[in-house]
Formats: sequence, C-alpha cells, structure tokens
Amino acid sequence: MLFIIRLSFFLCLLTVGSAHADDLSLAVDSGVSARPTSSLVGAMNAALAENPSILAGQDRVRSAYEDVFQARAGYKPQVSLFADADFYMTDSDPGVRENGFSKSLGVNVSQLLYDGGLTHSQVGSAYYQTLSIRADFYEARSLLLSQVAAAYANVVYTKQALALAENNEAVITKQLEATKLRFEVGELTRTDVSQAQARLADARALVIEAKGLLETARAALSELTVQDVPVDDTLPELPASLPQTLDVFLDDVDERNFAIRTAQWQVNTAEENIDGAESALLPNVTLDGGLQQDYDPAPGLVDDQTTAIIGVSASMPLYTGGANRSAIRQSKLLSGAAANDLETLKRQKAREAIAAWEEYNSSTAEVQARVEQVEASSVAREGVSKELDVGLRTVLDLLDAEQEYLDSQIALIAAKRDRLSASYNILQLMGALNPQTFPGLIDSDAVALSEIDRAIDLYLQSKK
Repeated sequence: MLFIIRLSFFLCLLTVGSAHADDLSLAVDSGVSARPTSSLVGAMNAALAENPSILAGQDRVRSAYEDVFQARAGYKPQVSLFADADFYMTDSDPGVRENGFSKSLGVNVSQLLYDGGLTHSQVGSAYYQTLSIRADFYEARSLLLSQVAAAYANVVYTKQALALAENNEAVITKQLEATKLRFEVGELTRTDVSQAQARLADARALVIEAKGLLETARAALSELTVQDVPVDDTLPELPASLPQTLDVFLDDVDERNFAIRTAQWQVNTAEENIDGAESALLPNVTLDGGLQQDYDPAPGLVDDQTTAIIGVSASMPLYTGGANRSAIRQSKLLSGAAANDLETLKRQKAREAIAAWEEYNSSTAEVQARVEQVEASSVAREGVSKELDVGLRTVLDLLDAEQEYLDSQIALIAAKRDRLSASYNILQLMGALNPQTFPGLIDSDAVALSEIDRAIDLYLQSKK
C-alpha cells in the first residue's frame, strides 16, 4: 500500500500539462482577451524579446519584405552607366605609324512595356509569400507563448507540490514524536514506531524529489524565456472569453488559426505562379534608349562624337522544346498540391481543436472532483485522528489518511495546472495568443513596414 501511494504522488509531480505545441488582422478581430498575472505576462514578454526562434522568425519576415522590393523593381526603369578606354596603334604604308587612346562614356535606359504579366505575377507571388511567412512566424510565436504558459504553470505546480511535501514531512515528524511518547508509556508497540519512522523517511525522500522536479521545471521555463523570470506562488487566472461552444471554437480555428492562414497564402502564391509560367508564351516588349559620347573614335578623322538612340524591342518565343508548356503544367500541379495540403491542415487543426476542447472540459471537471476529494480526505483524516485517540484506529491508519490527503492535494493542483495549459492551447489554436489580442504582451518583432503593408492591402483589394 505504501508503494502504491508514493508512486501516485510522483506520477502527479511528473505530469506536465500539455501545451501543443490568418493573418494578424483576423486575429485582432477575435475578441479574445485574458486576465493573466503580471509574472506570467513578464515571462511571455521575456520569451518574445530574447528567444532565438523568435529573433530568427523576425529576420525571415524582414527577408520576405525584401523579396517584395525586388519583385516591384521589375516595374521600374533599368539604368546602367558604361565607359570604355582603348589604346590603339596603326602602322600603314609607307611606314606611317600612329598611336593614341579612344574613349567613350554613355548611359543605357530600358523600360519594360509588356512581359505577358510576368512581373505582375511575380509581385503578387511575393506579396502572398510575405503574408505566408509572416503568418508562419505568428504561428511559431503563439506556440512559444503557449509553451511558456504551460512551463510557467508547471513551475507554480512544482512549487506548491514542494510546499505540500515539506508540510507533510513536518506533520509526520510530529506524529513520529507522538508515537514515540505513547510507545514509552506502553500505549503503542515498536511496530507502530517503525511504521511512523518508515513513513517519515519516505516523506523526506519525497521532499528531495520535489526539489529536483522544481529545479527541472525552472530550467524548462528558462529555456523558453532565455533568462530567469519571477514566478508566483499561485496559478494565474484562466483566460477570459474562451469560446462557449465547440462549434464556435471550430469556426474560430478555421478562420484565424495562423497555420491555416499560412497554408492559404501558399495556395495563393501557387496560383500566381501559374500566371507567371503562362506569361512565358507571350511577347516581351521593352523601350530602350541610350546616350554615348566618344572621344577620338576615328583617329585623324573624328575627334569626338555624340550618339543618342531610342527604340522599341520585342521578342516572342516560338519554340522552346516544350519547356514552357512543361513549366505551366508543373505550376498547376503544385497549385493543386498546395490546395490539398490546405485541406489536410484544416482537418488536422479541427482534430487538434476537438482534442484541446475535450482536454479543457475534462480538466475542468477533474478540478471539481479533486476539490471534493480534498474535502472528503480532510474530513477522513480528522476522523481517523480522533478515532486513534480512543483506540479505534492504528498509527498506520492515520499515516495512510495523511498520505491520502496529501495525494488529493497534489492531484488538485495538477488538475488546475492542466486546465490552465489547456486554456492557453485553445487560445493558440484560435490565433488569439499574440500581442495584439493578449493584454500586456509587447509586440517586439517590429517587422511591419507600412509601405509594403499598404501595397499588399491594395493588391488584395484588387483581387476581390
């Protein structure tokens, strides 16, 4: 019986609440807020500011913005400056020899007039790819925040478990002392004393184990926040405005989940790539101009010469060995694959949402059951203690009652931890765990470039 009780205690200590691991404007409209404690928000902000994965994601988003600048450069003129310097030497009959330098300086300008829509599709593809990369960064950020919340809750849990274990050690120590006194007056046997001593040794071992688990939990939190952060002695409040029904939750996930938004933008990118591949079949027209100044172009005849030219050039592929048609077929296949990946991801996220919903509800029900268990075991412990005084119970009965009371308390705080972790998992799946919708979080990414954002918005409006 002693072994089973101890095992259940450590299973509770080792249990860690699960934290599974649209674009932002949609998440802002979700209307989800939270009322966390300041220490939890501080831990989240520390992770946002220092975690290497967040910093790497910010760089990838900035890199995507540069892709937009590069794609939009195709609309603008291309200007190049050139210069030449040549040494010449002539030797003609009858022995006339002449040498010198000829020099030229000029500028060429080329403006694209028509390329079959290739530049337009490249810009559109860059816009959608930027949105996809940004949504992927938001997904990674929200996953990190949910992991921080779970790790933080686990630190609070292990702190409370350690406090309970230390209190249990103190209680059993007093019981051992009382048992020894009663043994000395002949009320109890040496067996009773030995049972109390064994249980005290077990309680001390539990304290040692709990201290180790607390340090492990702190290390896990520090890994996410990159620095040591203060942790409260009690769990923070549950987030407010969680969805009231599973159907509402599933709709929110389908509309606002960042992973789904990432896949949707990938579908749009693939569709733009089809237009880009088809443009290879169409003419390419450019307006070209140039101005060149030559010095001593014809020795002895012309000292300097200025040339200006402007014209239109056009080209159109007639036969490329089937490469262009193959590229079109390939882009269509990739577009279909992206659409199927999106559908697969939606089903996956729906399954994860149902699992998270059930986990939250089951942990909520477990909390209520554990509260009743704590109350009942407390009453039972008091009853056994009084019955021991009148000789109706043994010391072992009281020790067992104390252990059952401890186990019920450990189980209660574990259920509360799991419920909190599940609630943040729900927020993460809804796309609501981000600085724009979660009070107190600091938006440290600083990657929103207003010029590009406005251009993307205008482009998306033109597609409606």
